[in-house]
Amino acid sequence: MRTFLLLISLFLGAACARADDGANLKAGVFDPARAAPDFSLPGSDGAELKLSRYRGKVVLLGFGFTSCVAVCPITLGTLAAAHKKLGARGDDVQVVYITVDPEREGSEKRMSVADWKNTDIPLIPIDGKNHGTILSDPGEDLADLVDSALQVSGAPSFTEWIDSATKKTQRARAAMDEWQQFVIRVVDERGDPVPDYNIQLFRRGSGAGADNSIQQFNLDVHTYKGDSSFRCFHVRLADLDYKKLPNLWVRVIATSGSQLIGYLGFGSEKSTDAPALAREAKWDGTLDISSLPADTGIKFFYPFTTTLIELRLNREPLPLTGKNEVAWF
Repeated sequence: MRTFLLLISLFLGAACARADDGANLKAGVFDPARAAPDFSLPGSDGAELKLSRYRGKVVLLGFGFTSCVAVCPITLGTLAAAHKKLGARGDDVQVVYITVDPEREGSEKRMSVADWKNTDIPLIPIDGKNHGTILSDPGEDLADLVDSALQVSGAPSFTEWIDSATKKTQRARAAMDEWQQFVIRVVDERGDPVPDYNIQLFRRGSGAGADNSIQQFNLDVHTYKGDSSFRCFHVRLADLDYKKLPNLWVRVIATSGSQLIGYLGFGSEKSTDAPALAREAKWDGTLDISSLPADTGIKFFYPFTTTLIELRLNREPLPLTGKNEVAWF
């Protein structure tokens, strides 16, 4: 089975920001209205972002940074909740959030692909055989392929063998369902395992309530006994129409098992500032992985491979604003 490693970091919290004295804050309305100047910045999806892209829409423009806890994600959550309440009218509203700490964060900081893969290892199926019968009853076709493979003496002869074997096994390959295995592990900022979590894939549509969950991703999931931070997802790609999945996002929902410590995710609409007795111990975060093929050359869905994914989450003492309930003086 061919494999490659995808590392995804969902930065869920860190240090908090402190606002200036309210007396120094300014707000108002331009009368008459002024034309907003255009600008160009690298977007979180790796593409260029221009304000003019959203011409004709109401743009809510904010500033923050990934490692901000007390303000930025909560502000984004509030905006997301308000956007959702707009219903169909939300199509005319665009939220743009600009980092003020570009040196430490960017799209490459949230998602990266390890510098190794072996997707070039060929898959040569044998018609009517499985893992057991290739040993007990290999048959002439498999025996001939193995015998010819043993004659390979260099790169040119290996290429010739691949071409010949691929042609001979075309029928078996065409009859196979396309499957892919994902092995996912979730750890915290110290590398300790996070055992209680859920992973969801979805397509993000325009407007409120337009997200479409890809339920086929979670139909066949197995947790490793020795370390429940590892999950194995067997996905039948034929059920997904995986070649036509634009706007692909991943959501992770994790719980610390305590109302004192939680995970804070960008893209979440929940709040962890409720009193401890009423507070949910779980939190969620989302990440756009649509640009993965263009940015890295790696396809998220790749038939007959095992994809290794590591998700890294940051824990934070709760509540996120004011005096936390873990360590205070």
